[in-house]
Amino acid sequence: DAVETLHKRGMVLRREISELSAKREFQGRETSRAITEYRQMKEQLKIKKLIRGDLDKQLQAMELRVHIHEEEYKKVKNIKEKYVQQTQIAEQALNEMREKIGILQHEVRILHQESQLREGAFKEESRNHQLFIQKRMHRRDEKS
Repeated sequence: DAVETLHKRGMVLRREISELSAKREFQGRETSRAITEYRQMKEQLKIKKLIRGDLDKQLQAMELRVHIHEEEYKKVKNIKEKYVQQTQIAEQALNEMREKIGILQHEVRILHQESQLREGAFKEESRNHQLFIQKRMHRRDEKS
């Protein structure tokens, strides 16, 4: 009876040993798989860190280029504004000069008309004077 009990107990213990061995193998495979996944994840993390570092450098380079282009844009915009202002000043000066030229041309026409009137009056006066001198000479001649 005791032998049989020991025998059953031995079989139960062998079965437990067999189950525990199977569990140990399963857990070993799971651990191995987990370690492999961990190593893969660690490698992926390294790669992603490198990629992020490269992207950060690219971002800095792009931000620098954007800053440079913004500065160039501001310079060109200021130059354009100066030229627009100078153009407006020049147009205003041109319009003022045209107005002055128009006024001077009008004054020249008036002076020309006055000159023609005076010249006409002078010619008339000169002719009258000549006639007067001729009459006086003619009277002298008659008296003598």
